[in-house]
Amino acid sequence: SENLSCVRAGYYPFGSERAAYDKLLGDTQIELDRCQKEIDRLEILCNTLIASKQLLQANKRLIHSILSPIHKLPLDLLGNIFEHLCYDRNYLYGSSLPNVPTLNLSSVCHRWRSLVSSMPILWSTFNMIEKEFARPHNLLPLFLGRSHPCPIDFQLHDRNECEGSSRTSKYISSLLLHSDRWRHVEIRSQFLPVYLLQPLIKNGAQLPSLKSLTLGMGDDEIDDTDFPMTCANLKSLTVNQRGLELQFPRPTITRLVLTDMSCESALGVISHCPNVQDIVL
Repeated sequence: SENLSCVRAGYYPFGSERAAYDKLLGDTQIELDRCQKEIDRLEILCNTLIASKQLLQANKRLIHSILSPIHKLPLDLLGNIFEHLCYDRNYLYGSSLPNVPTLNLSSVCHRWRSLVSSMPILWSTFNMIEKEFARPHNLLPLFLGRSHPCPIDFQLHDRNECEGSSRTSKYISSLLLHSDRWRHVEIRSQFLPVYLLQPLIKNGAQLPSLKSLTLGMGDDEIDDTDFPMTCANLKSLTVNQRGLELQFPRPTITRLVLTDMSCESALGVISHCPNVQDIVL
């Protein structure tokens, strides 16, 4: 307070009084240096304690994991839990893995990784929602390979609806190679349903494992799509916004969902399904 009063009064010391202030300034700097040194020491100590705390917390989590009752479960029961967690929850898009539970489970420990790798069913369901299918996700070949020989269930949504990229899509080529394993399939795009069906028709594919098929087609200017494949196990058929020419009777189909179709197109589909029990229009 005394120094503050001097500053406010515009006071300037001379002679011996100036020397006293010079000594006071030096003592103050020494004290500042001592305080800073103590602060640096305490910061180092604090950082060391924080690191030790983080290490102890990590070790605590590891011990909890070791003591977790889930490690006592037999592999068959653990596999059933994994199957429930992974079914229809693997989203193969983007660069992160939070939406791919099959891979997340396999990264927990060696035991879980071995179990996941040995269960094709955990790799047999996946969803792909892409803006551009000309660049396939690098996880698709992994899922197609590890899911063999299980039937595969997938959803394919092309939000970009680009005809050019769809024609040359590596996604389509990969999926067509495994068309004999298609079981529950949902394809929603302006062009993809047509481009997937045309190669199958050309090669005389039968789709023996197919049980349900959803085709969401958005171009009203394209004529009805021919569907001559036998599909001996097809039970449910959903068609949105477009007609589908079934060509011959489909006695195995018991459920039809026909959306945004003309009455003529809808009756044409229904007439080919003599055993249909459930119709949604």
